[in-house]
Amino acid sequence: MKELLEVKKIFDILAATSSRKEKERILEKYKNNRMFVECLQFLLDTYIVTGISKKKISKSLNSVNYSNLNNVYDMINYLSKNNTGRDIDIKTIQVFANQNEELKKFIIGLATKSIKLGLTSKTANKIMPGLVREFGVMLAENYDKNKDKLGNKEFILTPKLDGTRIIVVKDKNSIKIFSRQGQIIENLIDIEKDFIKMPVGVYDGELLAEGIYKNSKERFKDTLKRCRIKGTKTGLKMVCYDYIQNINDFYAGEDKTPCYIRKNKLERIFKRLINELKYIEYLEPLYQGRDVTMITKYLSEMISNNEEGVMINISDESYQCKRVKSLLKVKVFNTCDIRCIDIEEGDGKYKDLLGNIICDYKGYRLGVGSGFTDEQRKYYFINQNKILGRVIEVKFFEETNNEKGELSLRFPVFLRVREEGKEVSYY
Repeated sequence: MKELLEVKKIFDILAATSSRKEKERILEKYKNNRMFVECLQFLLDTYIVTGISKKKISKSLNSVNYSNLNNVYDMINYLSKNNTGRDIDIKTIQVFANQNEELKKFIIGLATKSIKLGLTSKTANKIMPGLVREFGVMLAENYDKNKDKLGNKEFILTPKLDGTRIIVVKDKNSIKIFSRQGQIIENLIDIEKDFIKMPVGVYDGELLAEGIYKNSKERFKDTLKRCRIKGTKTGLKMVCYDYIQNINDFYAGEDKTPCYIRKNKLERIFKRLINELKYIEYLEPLYQGRDVTMITKYLSEMISNNEEGVMINISDESYQCKRVKSLLKVKVFNTCDIRCIDIEEGDGKYKDLLGNIICDYKGYRLGVGSGFTDEQRKYYFINQNKILGRVIEVKFFEETNNEKGELSLRFPVFLRVREEGKEVSYY
C-alpha cells in the first residue's frame, strides 16, 4: 500500500491548489507514475461508472460473500466490469478499504468517484494527451448569426424544449444516464425501466416534468425541483430527439450518419414500442424541407403557446460532440450563461434588497437588474452565496456597445441561477 499512499499524497496536493497552471505543473511532474495515472484516469473518465455511491458504501453487509483484491489495480479492473452496485461489489470494496486505515477514506473516494480535485479532463489531457475520454454533446449556434449556413439545404424543425439535457447510453449490460456536463444522474428509476426495452445506442434528449403547465418556464422550474431530489426521482419523462446507434461513435466524438437517418431510426424504435413505453417519448419534427418561411411560421406558433422557440437540424449533417453550425436555435430573445461577480444593494423601494447584480460578460462588467421577483431580491440579498460566483442565465435583445465602447447587452433580464457545474456560455 506504500505506492498507493504516495498517490493519495499527489491527489491531496492537486486538490489543495486552485491554480490551473500549478495543477498542470503537478501533472507534468508525476505523469510517469503509473499508479497515479491509472487512478486519475479512473476518477476523471465519466463513462466509467461503479454503481457504488457514498450512501451504498456504508451499508452493513456482514454475511455477504466478496472477492479478494490485492491492490488498487485489481479494484479498478473489478469495478470496471462489475458496476451495478450489487451487495457483493460493495462488500468487496469495504473489505479492501478496511485493510489500511490510513488509506480507507481515499480508497472509498476512488470507488465512489467522489474525490474532488478541481481538475477537468481537458487539463489532464493537455499534459497527458488521450488520457481521459472527454464527454461532449452536440450544441447549437444561434440562427440569427448563422443564417447563411442554411443556404438551400434541407432542414428539420423541432420545438425547442426548456428542460434539462440528458444523454442515455444503453449497452448490453447497463443503462447510464449523464447530464450535459457528463455527470452521472442516478435514481431516474421510471426512465431506466423503459430503457430496458430499448435497443443499444446513445439517446440524446431532454428531461421534463410531467404535467400541464401554463408555460415552459413553469415546467422548467418544476423539472429542476424534481431533479434535485436526493432519492428516487419521479414525475419526470425523457423526450428523445437524436440517436446514435454505435456507442463507439459517440465516444469518438462523431457519428457520420446523416441527421434525417438518425431521426428516422429513432422514430421507428418508438413506433415499434409505442404500447410499452410510458416515461420516454419521441419528439416529432414540425417540418422537414427547404422552405425557410416555415421557420418564422413555427416560431410564431411556439411563442403564442408560451414556448421558447424552435431548433433547426441540417438534414444531411453528422452528429458531432461539440458546438456546431449544423444545429441552430431560433428564439425571439437571445440568452447567455454568465457569471455573477458582484451584488449591489437597491435604493428606494429596493433598499435592503438586491437592486442589481454585476456579471462578467466577455471581460466587461454588465449590470443586470431586471427579471427578479421581490421574493428573489430579498432571498439573494440575504443569501448572497446562492448567486455570487454562480453562473446565471440572462435573456437579452442584442449585443451592443456602451458609451465607453465596451461590450454590453441591450435589455438584459435575469432568468435563473443555472445548475452547479454549468459553464459560462455566450451561445
